[in-house]
Amino acid sequence: MAIKNPLTREEAEEQIGVLVSASYVSAEDVRAAILAARKILERVENKEERQILSMPLESLAMLQMSFQATLNQ
Repeated sequence: MAIKNPLTREEAEEQIGVLVSASYVSAEDVRAAILAARKILERVENKEERQILSMPLESLAMLQMSFQATLNQ
């Protein structure tokens, strides 16, 4: 099935860049969110519940690594 209105790589990069800029979160904000979430998790006694609740931390950690990689380029 053909893609309607395909984009060139440059067009796609530009549009994605606009989206990223519009939804930008600083590395400091991500770091603060991770630290705050860890403090909350420390207050959960059940190990299984802690594991489930920590899943969003993995996404935040990946976002933080992404920011760090971008800063290092």
